[in-house]
Amino acid sequence: MNRKDTVKWFSGRMLNKLDANTYKKHWRFIHQGDLLSNLEAQENYLSKECRVGGSRTEVIHRCINIANYAMMIADNERRFLEK
Repeated sequence: MNRKDTVKWFSGRMLNKLDANTYKKHWRFIHQGDLLSNLEAQENYLSKECRVGGSRTEVIHRCINIANYAMMIADNERRFLEK
């Protein structure tokens, strides 16, 4: 798989996860500290899974969650830059 295919595969899963959580309030209304805490929690889960040789599916799931939280934080910061 080349880089573009990998990015398409991964970003598609990020979007699927976001779509599955549309019932939650938009990240614009979540404090950055809370988003960061969630990102850190996902990093801890990922670290544990990797250390114990956990499920590959679970590792991918955690990576997607981390990427989504990072995107949410970046998007909130971007909005302030565009003012």
